[in-house]
Amino acid sequence: MSNIMRLLPLKLKLPLNNVFKTMVVQLLISSFFTLLALTSVAQNSTEKNSTTNVDTTDISIVSIIKASAATEMDKSIQKLKDVRNAIRQDEILAQLKKESFNLEKFTKKGIDTNSINADFQKLSDIKLRISKSLLADSTRTPTQRDLSTSLKLFYDLSEKAQVRKKLLETHYKKLVQFRNVTDSLSSDSALFEIPFDSAKVMQYLIKMSLLSIEVAPVDSTLDAALPRVQTLLMRFNFLIFSILSEIEEINELQRDLATKTFSKELPYLWNSESGELPIKEIIDLSWYKGKLAFSFYIKNNLGKFFILALLFLISAIFLYSIKSNLKKDGLLKKDYTGQLVIRHPVLSSLLIVISIFQFIFPAPPFVFNLVLWVISAASLSFIYWNFITKFWMQFWLTMILLFLFASADNLILVESHKERIFILILALIGLVAALVFLLKGDRKKLKEKWIVYFIGFVIILEAASIITNIFGRYNLSKTLMTSGFFNVIIAIIFLWTVRLINEGLALASEIYKSPDKKLFYLNFDRVGNKVPGFFYALVIVGWFILFGRNFYAFKYITDPIKDLLFEERVIGNYIFDVKSVLVFFMILILSSYISKIVSFFASDEHHRSDKKRNKSGVGSWLLIIRITIFSLGLFLAFAAAGIPLDKITIILGALGVGIGFGLQTLVNNLVSGLLISFEKPVNIGDIVEIGGRSGVMKSIGFRSSIITTGDGADVIIPNGDLLNQHLVNWTLNNSKRRVNLLVGVAYGTDLENCRKLLLEIFEKDKRISKFPKPSVIASEFNASSIDLQLYFWVGDITVWSAVRSDIIVAIDVAFKDQGIVIPFPQQDLYIHKTENDKK
Repeated sequence: MSNIMRLLPLKLKLPLNNVFKTMVVQLLISSFFTLLALTSVAQNSTEKNSTTNVDTTDISIVSIIKASAATEMDKSIQKLKDVRNAIRQDEILAQLKKESFNLEKFTKKGIDTNSINADFQKLSDIKLRISKSLLADSTRTPTQRDLSTSLKLFYDLSEKAQVRKKLLETHYKKLVQFRNVTDSLSSDSALFEIPFDSAKVMQYLIKMSLLSIEVAPVDSTLDAALPRVQTLLMRFNFLIFSILSEIEEINELQRDLATKTFSKELPYLWNSESGELPIKEIIDLSWYKGKLAFSFYIKNNLGKFFILALLFLISAIFLYSIKSNLKKDGLLKKDYTGQLVIRHPVLSSLLIVISIFQFIFPAPPFVFNLVLWVISAASLSFIYWNFITKFWMQFWLTMILLFLFASADNLILVESHKERIFILILALIGLVAALVFLLKGDRKKLKEKWIVYFIGFVIILEAASIITNIFGRYNLSKTLMTSGFFNVIIAIIFLWTVRLINEGLALASEIYKSPDKKLFYLNFDRVGNKVPGFFYALVIVGWFILFGRNFYAFKYITDPIKDLLFEERVIGNYIFDVKSVLVFFMILILSSYISKIVSFFASDEHHRSDKKRNKSGVGSWLLIIRITIFSLGLFLAFAAAGIPLDKITIILGALGVGIGFGLQTLVNNLVSGLLISFEKPVNIGDIVEIGGRSGVMKSIGFRSSIITTGDGADVIIPNGDLLNQHLVNWTLNNSKRRVNLLVGVAYGTDLENCRKLLLEIFEKDKRISKFPKPSVIASEFNASSIDLQLYFWVGDITVWSAVRSDIIVAIDVAFKDQGIVIPFPQQDLYIHKTENDKK
């Protein structure tokens, strides 16, 4: 019995947990009663058994207990394992359901591989057809126009293929991720643990069947999608590689042609050529490539077209506003002399916007430039129809006609002997026409004198084209012929664009001498009535760029500039290029200038007494607008330059140190400027008094504000002083002012009659407000007069001194008519004679 009791502490030594603690307790209790029964049996045994060794009996009992305990422990552990496996199996089943749902949603919202496969076929067909004219016949001479057009198309095709390749790569990575997740879940060891309890085996089989149902569609979807996407990726990789090979080959051909610019390419013009393509096939191929290049470029630059349309709309509204104002004021001239820009506002807007902003389109194909130039030339033709002389109008129409023929020829991409003859005829006609108009034309009647130089340039280029064409220099001849007509058309368009801009600014400066809210508060009287001189320099640069694009040699100028701007450089751990640095400073400078221009244009003329002041309406919000513009420019500069925005924290930390040590005053003035902007105790255009000085608030800046005094001086006052000192704002809520006037009348004057007379004078002056009513108050008895205090309100503070002066004059005239005396200080001197004086 004592041995059995010694076994009880084993319960405390077993590493039991809370899950099967109860089972162990039950095991020990049953073992205890079993031992009691065995002990009773042993006591009733024969005497022979009683002599058995007690230690051997104790050892047998201990073995039985241990075996029973081990069996129960194994059962408990197996049950616990089954519970954990069941929980994990449920988790896996739930995750697989979730992945199945996500995969279904992804495949529905993801890319359409059938559509991308169709795109691949389309791009491959386009690539094959573009290449057809390049190396189909080794005996045929490649043309610069064909090479340049094909190069642009190949770049567009490469970009489109790269976009679809990135879509496929993203889609493929996501599918692989689904595959990895499902494989990982399906291979989890918990799925292959069969429950020990036979009653739970059926539940296990049901779970496995459900798991199979969930995994099957996922596997089938992935098995079908992954190979298909992988195949498409391989196809696009091959397509991109072949396109890049074509690009490299075209670049090599262009360099080879450039080195042989003055070399003979074809037989002399009077000799026949062999191996030519039919003219219809040449036209069809050229039309196909031109149409394709135009459609690609339009789709790739829709955002820029939106900007162009917005600028056109603003320009048209501006010109219509000028025309309507001139018409309303009766200043519109019938012949539009000096007002040609508003003859057809829509056409003028088209011409100006296209001419200036066509440079926002990078590396456009020729057909795109042609569309812009035709629109500009047609607009200009209608604008100065019957405005210039008939002779020079004939010259312009002749040049347009030759320009259209030259453009049509420039769209032909494959050379032929028939085209060479056409080039020769066109160059001869252009040469003769230019000579006739230059020699017979009255240059004094030319509106733009510089046109003469461009006509002379046409003569030189067309003559050179004729010579080079005859002697087999096809590419050079064609480039010279087309460039001659392009040069004169572009030059005339640019010169007239500058002229129309000049007219528009001149007319605007006459009409909008003060900021007008319909025109964004622009003060054209301050802008001036002429385009700045550097604008002509920009026009020449623009003409040179458009003219130079016709020659491959132009790349020898632009390529080094591109390398300088775009080549990456390394300083320490920082990688940058010159373009990013220039963009950074240009954005900062531009934002600073825009901020200043907004303030400059929004400021109004001061000291205007002939009519009621008209505030700009922008007021103190102008400072917030300026700060916002500069702040946006700063963040945009950091982003455009590729500088991490977290580096700004270093700058802010340095500014914090600077503020703590020596920039308190500067920050005080800046914060005061912000408070002025939000609280608006003063507005631009208000009449104020501060520190004994009075004037008109001209501007509110970052650090200081400017007040223009009555004598014309500009007083600069820090914003901190503007808030700390006693500021008197005469026009904060309105522009009224009360005027005080003291009048003295002689003793004995009928004061009531005098009062009525004064009120009648006030009533006659329309500048004096009816409310509050004017008042006349007898203030005091003075030494020589009874003083009357006059109070009246003037509706416009800018004219209060003039009204006061007119009232004084009117009172003097009225008092004289009524016989009312205005006394002045005087003394009576009495002389008394003494007795001595009498003697």
